[in-house]
Amino acid sequence: MSGCGAVFGRGMTGTVGSLDDLESDVTRAQALEACASAFRERQKVRQVDVFISHNWGARRWVKFLAMCFFLNLGMAVKATLASALLVAGCMLLAAGSVTGLGGDPRVMPLLGYLPMSIFFLVFFFGQAMTGGRWSPTLWLDKLCVLQTDECMKAKAISAFPVFLAHSNQMLVLWDDDYFERMWCNLELATFTGFSAQRTQKVEFVPMWLAPWLLAFILTDLVSVSMLRVISNIISEPSVVSEGFAACDYLLMHTLGTDSTEARFFLYYVLICVVSCVSYYLTAIPAVVAVLSKMRKHSFMLEQMADFDIRAAKCALESDRRLVEKRIGELLARRKAAMTENGSAGLNTCLMMDQNMEPLDCFNAYVRGPLKQAVLAKIGDRMHVPYHLCLVASLPMALFSLVDLLSCSDVSCQMQARELDLSVQGYMGGLASFWLLNDLMIYPIAQPILFRVLSHVCCAWERLSARIALGLLAAIILYTYIFLCSGLLLALIVVSSQTLGSCWLSALLLFILFLVCQLWVTFRVPSPANRQVPPDGD
Repeated sequence: MSGCGAVFGRGMTGTVGSLDDLESDVTRAQALEACASAFRERQKVRQVDVFISHNWGARRWVKFLAMCFFLNLGMAVKATLASALLVAGCMLLAAGSVTGLGGDPRVMPLLGYLPMSIFFLVFFFGQAMTGGRWSPTLWLDKLCVLQTDECMKAKAISAFPVFLAHSNQMLVLWDDDYFERMWCNLELATFTGFSAQRTQKVEFVPMWLAPWLLAFILTDLVSVSMLRVISNIISEPSVVSEGFAACDYLLMHTLGTDSTEARFFLYYVLICVVSCVSYYLTAIPAVVAVLSKMRKHSFMLEQMADFDIRAAKCALESDRRLVEKRIGELLARRKAAMTENGSAGLNTCLMMDQNMEPLDCFNAYVRGPLKQAVLAKIGDRMHVPYHLCLVASLPMALFSLVDLLSCSDVSCQMQARELDLSVQGYMGGLASFWLLNDLMIYPIAQPILFRVLSHVCCAWERLSARIALGLLAAIILYTYIFLCSGLLLALIVVSSQTLGSCWLSALLLFILFLVCQLWVTFRVPSPANRQVPPDGD
């Protein structure tokens, strides 16, 4: 799709749009050439992987981001991790040992910023960089239908059912107006044929999904950069000495003990809690991104719940009658197939036995089976899939590798000696800490923030109040996240030092708690228990 963006310019905003709608001769000529060039570059195939269904009036930059999300996200994550591991391997070989990078200032730029630069590069341009070799074949109306020849355009439009029948999957680029477009509804009805099996092949990519994910990745990258600065300050010998002195004072004046184990335990809990300040500074953009995502997600589900095809917009009334007739034919065909095969099929088709109107059957299909399929894939407004949380915290995962190989920006041997551990024991404990952190602690931040802000939205209508309360909730949440991280680090350090059964038992119990917390956070409710809470707008 490289270089084809001109066909999404202003004007030509309908299936039967005209180049005459464009403002100037220059713009019209550019669009004319873009359409002709794109049509010449198409390939003839018997089967296509993905049929793209979209609202022509949506902004092209959000469509571009949605397509990048669909085509390149997995490739970008793989390229990021592969580049980080490759650079880490080269740096370790150059250093001569696993501990040779301790205190090296080049680790953060090369293992943090460089892989993230590769992520954004591949996310936005991966399909062009690979020449489409790893991308599916796509059918897009503005590229596969010659927009400058009205006769050929009419033939192509009449052949839409054939194109859809030979598509393995439908990609719906959803925006606020998608279900209000009659032709979009016809594409959806034609592709699924009201079949449960075909419904599962509909992939929904809401237009807000990619901007939300990119916003979270950027805020996490900024937070990680500040976390690195805080980590460097905390690792200064004078700061370490003052930290241990403060811990000794607290233990002596509160618990009346000078236990070495308690001293290390309290110190590592405190330094992790202090580090959460780096996330306080990006809490406001994070809250704004969550509120925006929740509002648009709620609108999408509410739109499906209240869907009525009779309210859909159509430029020509003759097109409306054509679409309604086509939907009636699809339902009749589906009913005949069910009768012949003796299958139960979808509930909407069974409603035809109750003499429901075809349009009412289609309404019931969108409100029921299609909505449930969307919920199963992207969840309700408070749900964030685990894999997306991992992607959103990708900068923190890279920082984990940075902190591990740089030994928290000091000499690895010095760190191990201060903890009375072998270098291997210190590196192993630090690796375990970061692995558990990245998989079980940091990913829960976003789902919990969504749930808290959902209650805030139900209680408060003013945006300023929502942002203020959301900021307070985010600060408390980030403090809790880093407290869990500090408890994990402290238990690993003290358990490695003492090898005592009490400390090891406490570590295992805490890991069990983290597993349960992760399960509860990402547990998806059954369809019967799903609810779409009021948005409160």
